[in-house]
Amino acid sequence: MRHLNKVCAIGLGLLAGQAFSAPCDDITIVVDTGTFTLDCVNNGTEAEVAVFFSNVNTAQVIVANGTALSLLNVRSEGTPVTVVVRGATPAENPTGLSGIQVPNLTTAPPVFFELNINGDLSAGIVGATGLVNSVITGNVSAPVTLITRAGFPGELRDVRVIGDWSSSIGIEESGLGVADGILRDLMVEGKMGLATTFIKVDGTIDGIEAGELNAAITDMAGGMDKVSIGSLRIVNTNGGTGDVNAAITCASGPTEFIVEGALKRLDDIIGFEIPLLITGSGLPDSLPGVEYQFSPSGLQGQIIFGAVAPFTKTWLGETSIGGANLTNTPSYSQSWTTFGGGSIGLAPFDIHDVDCKPPNGGNFGDNPLEPVVASFLIEHYGPVSFISGGNPVVVKRRPKGSIEDWGTIDPISSNCYTPVVGPRRCLRAVFDYRIPNGFEYRVTPVMSGASQLKSELGANDAPVVDYVYTFGVGIDCIEDINGDNSIDLADLSVMLFNFGLAPGCPIQGDLNVDGAVNLTDLSLLLFKFGTTCGAAAATAGGGGGATALIAEACGFNHSEAYLAWRASLSPAELANHLKEIPAILAGR
Repeated sequence: MRHLNKVCAIGLGLLAGQAFSAPCDDITIVVDTGTFTLDCVNNGTEAEVAVFFSNVNTAQVIVANGTALSLLNVRSEGTPVTVVVRGATPAENPTGLSGIQVPNLTTAPPVFFELNINGDLSAGIVGATGLVNSVITGNVSAPVTLITRAGFPGELRDVRVIGDWSSSIGIEESGLGVADGILRDLMVEGKMGLATTFIKVDGTIDGIEAGELNAAITDMAGGMDKVSIGSLRIVNTNGGTGDVNAAITCASGPTEFIVEGALKRLDDIIGFEIPLLITGSGLPDSLPGVEYQFSPSGLQGQIIFGAVAPFTKTWLGETSIGGANLTNTPSYSQSWTTFGGGSIGLAPFDIHDVDCKPPNGGNFGDNPLEPVVASFLIEHYGPVSFISGGNPVVVKRRPKGSIEDWGTIDPISSNCYTPVVGPRRCLRAVFDYRIPNGFEYRVTPVMSGASQLKSELGANDAPVVDYVYTFGVGIDCIEDINGDNSIDLADLSVMLFNFGLAPGCPIQGDLNVDGAVNLTDLSLLLFKFGTTCGAAAATAGGGGGATALIAEACGFNHSEAYLAWRASLSPAELANHLKEIPAILAGR
């Protein structure tokens, strides 16, 4: 290294040997070769420095007394130059640097910076190609954009920030047909980014450690195709929670993803509750040996593997949450409630059997004290959506124990229920009526057309897996309307309350599944009246005897005459007669 004896000043007419007035007299330039000119302006207690390098490989901007730099403007010609900013001693490092500017001249060589700052970088870096081997003891609060020059890609490497990095980062590729931008070995002890900031890299991100991640990660175009991730560690520090609150989109990786806090979800650039990690076209066909670690109850958001068509990826790598590995991936059985409410899924998304309500193949109402339900919920391994107003599932029902082929059963009208997406990965169908006891249901997603149930993958939306979801309601006894295992006045009261309704929908009292509660249903209930579900046959005073009791009370000698008379009644007369039946049976 040598300190040039001749210094040419820009715009000030200053000559070598002239003393700058403070704080400019605290600035010294040292170069290894070539020449430079210097211009320094006192800006209050700070120095504003402009320097032009010609054929310089390495230059040092040396500061005495901790003088802060309000601006460092660097122009160069000839060879690429690395500019080191430091103090005469470590204790004299600049107490702040408002910003760095490199004029965007197409013929200029790349400029790299090594910064040693005992304070903040508050106005960002514009026009430089690299930020390397740097320590900033304060905060970085303005954007850092590292651009390509002369075939050199943008590079941010070996940088440590003791405070927060609250601004965006942009790193360009070289333009030589390879995504070769570099963001490597960046340690931020505090928070990395805000909800409105981005880390955009056309190339590789690796060796990143931060106390909290709030900035979305994408390539420079806001997509995933040109960014791959190696190691990403979000750890608890004095300046951060260890949480991830941002979308991470990449073509491959990360090969290591450790989150000591919570992997959270939030509404973000993709517009739904959020895929926090999307891995896409750059993935191998399987993911062996990739390690993902999350703290107990820490996965509150969504990780998505293989989010790009043709969706041929497989997921074989171990994933550990709170020290426990997920089993049987990608169709793992652990409930999302055991690890914070989030999920990890392979695109396109399948049904998450155990988290459905009831679970796939399960039953509502096994407990007679359980309230009769009016909805079911299907959970998926990732976020789903459909066009508002559409019907993204086909729902069929039949009496429990029936052997009727599902293919011969007409679907339940979509006017009978309202499908709703959310929260998280759920599709909930809310019926207009409480779901009757004694039936089983079969639900399948719509796989094409305007009502398609989609896996939410940003620009790569695709239908969900073509799964089948089944559930039952109550026990094998359609006449037991309230599910208490007895066919009695309580069931009759429910039927009479709904008598005459014909919504065409699942409704309590519609025993023969014809969409209406009418005399056919009443006859079925009266035949079993007074029995318990599972009884082998009707007995005197119950079952078919209920109709005989009503016939006798109405003055008929046998049931057939009573039924013929009942069929001849006008609607008003029938309504009056039905009101009499509970009292007749109560007094039997």
